[in-house]
Amino acid sequence: METVLNNEFPKLMESKLKKKDVVKVMQRFPTTQIENMVNYLTANKPETYWDLFNAATWVLSHVSNRNHATTHKLEAEIYQVIKKMAKA
Repeated sequence: METVLNNEFPKLMESKLKKKDVVKVMQRFPTTQIENMVNYLTANKPETYWDLFNAATWVLSHVSNRNHATTHKLEAEIYQVIKKMAKA
């Protein structure tokens, strides 16, 4: 846990977001949630990978259907996906 807090989170917060990665993350969402992602990203302009991670987790936890397996699958994957993008 200490590695995540001391190394990984700061990397996400400091890495400038590439617009192509926003599209890649959005493509992982079910089509029913794309509009929610667009609305969140429009209202909260992401500048870093931390911002993108927060957008994804907000939609997954506040808007997505908690009874769908796809919601939980994406929740389990999204951090690793975004962390990998920040390192690239």
